[in-house]
Parts: sequence; C-alpha cells; structure tokens
Amino acid sequence: MNLDIRPFRPDETGVLKAIRLAALADNPPAFAERLDVALARGGEDFSEPLARGAVWGVFDDRGRCLGMAGLDRFVGANVEHKATIWGVYLSPTARGGGTGDRLFSAIIEHARGVGITVLELGVGDFNLRAQGLYARMGFVPYGLERRAVRLHDRYIDEVLMALHL
Repeated sequence: MNLDIRPFRPDETGVLKAIRLAALADNPPAFAERLDVALARGGEDFSEPLARGAVWGVFDDRGRCLGMAGLDRFVGANVEHKATIWGVYLSPTARGGGTGDRLFSAIIEHARGVGITVLELGVGDFNLRAQGLYARMGFVPYGLERRAVRLHDRYIDEVLMALHL
C-alpha cells in the first residue's frame, strides 16, 4: 500500500478530529483526553498545532487518514533542542506492516532537519507493542511516571522514553 506521511494541512481539521476521536475510542487508556469529554466539547482544538505543521498524518492512496502523531518543540532558548511526540495512533488496519516505523522515520528526519536533537515521549506501561516500536526506532526508557493518566478510577503509569539524535 502506498502511504503519504506528512504534516496535516490547516484545512484538514475535520480529518484530524475524526482520527483523534477514533484513537480515543479505540484505546482510551493511551491518551490524556477521554472520548466522552472530547465529544461533549465538540472535539479538541488543533488549529494552533496544525498551523505550525506539528501534527503528522498517515494517508493511504485513497486519501484516508490511517494514523497520526504530534510533535511539539519545547519553547525557550535553552530547551528548543528538544521536542515531545504525543498523540501517536495507528488505525487497526495500519498496524503491523511497518507503518509506525515509517511514521516515526518521517518525524525523526524532520526533527533532525530543524535542529531538534532530543525527542521524548511517554507510553502507557501496558502498551508493549508501542514500546517495541519506539525501541526499534532507537528510543530508550529513562524513567517512569506513576499515575500519569487516570481513566475514571484506574491509574496508568507511563514509561518515559527519549531518542538522542
């Protein structure tokens, strides 16, 4: 399958909203937002990250969005060499065929090109498949954030990982 991996355009807010809601529905403990809250608010506002080209999408040859990942550069002269990857999601049909590797390769290449030398992310301790992807891409664990996410009455710890470019 041919894939187009690129930043979302500012006019693709509806596409981003749809894939984000799919992510929240598919794997609730993996995200900071809950589906019911996002729906009650009419979805999250991604206009600012889209304007910066900070949310990447995976599109198939029919133009359908199969996944996403955000990239937020730290603000401040002493920390602008770092960025956080957030909101990583691949639809079930896009998993297992190297799509995640291709998405991360594109983000890493972009980060290098704009002078980012440290990429960080957090992943639920339960999400071994995602941890495997990140490890394949060179990310290494550097800590554990206890109770990083609370889904109703359940707490989820996050493994903190970093890649030094």
